[in-house]
Amino acid sequence: MKEALLAGIVVLAASFDAAAASFDCAKASTRIEKMICSDEKLSALDGQLAQSYRIALERAASPEATKAAQRAWLTDQRNRCADVACLKLAYQRRIEVLAKHDGLGNGGAPPSFTRQPFISPRIINDLSTSLSDQGDQVVAINLSDSQGSNRYSGDIKTRALPKTRNPYVYATPDDATDGSEFGYRYIGRTTSGIDVLLTMESGGGSGTFENLMLVKVEEEASGGSVRAAADKTEVMTFKQRRVVLRKLGEIGLGDRWQGELKVSGNEITIGKDTGPQADASARGRVIKIEY
Repeated sequence: MKEALLAGIVVLAASFDAAAASFDCAKASTRIEKMICSDEKLSALDGQLAQSYRIALERAASPEATKAAQRAWLTDQRNRCADVACLKLAYQRRIEVLAKHDGLGNGGAPPSFTRQPFISPRIINDLSTSLSDQGDQVVAINLSDSQGSNRYSGDIKTRALPKTRNPYVYATPDDATDGSEFGYRYIGRTTSGIDVLLTMESGGGSGTFENLMLVKVEEEASGGSVRAAADKTEVMTFKQRRVVLRKLGEIGLGDRWQGELKVSGNEITIGKDTGPQADASARGRVIKIEY
């Protein structure tokens, strides 16, 4: 599996003009830079990684998290290498991580709230609070491994809604015969980087219960495989990176809510409910996000 993924990365790299290092070898000054320039294959890997990183930044849901992960890799892994062989392995593994997390491995885009391939509504459903509960039970899901997994498999459907730019993305339970479904529509992102989703859940009856869910896409350390170290000691390192979808909170709107929704700066404007279940005395409101 790992060899196949690396082979795919090599094929992808052929489309990049990455035959040389990402910097001018005539100006190499550090120990690492001199090692890179001393080996043709390592120099090509450096150029390839630079290309992969630029594309990862363009496609990343959280560019700042991707930048932080790259800085950590440079400090904790690349710059600790003492020879060319170590550097080659470090570069190959980092390219593999970028491919896995940012959609480069299969030449496609990463999952998105607004375009294909969509983040599975089943993932968003797992983050939502059941009508019979209060508070939050599930607050984060590993998006890197969950998207496309068996747990969240199944058809993802979309439909356009009147006077909206982003599609309604939804899924139905595999055994549903009553019209039940769960879906979301992307509303926008606050200045502080919080994504706002309008979620809609129907149990098959006349009610459709709507909420605003506030989430944030982040990158964090994850554990790799356990490896033998010495004698009976084993080591588990946390050098790999994964993308996590973290729920920050929900704002209840009600049954068959209808109205204006807008994100501007760090404020969410919720217009007056004009739906069939609206309270005649209901008013619009503005939620200021402090994060």
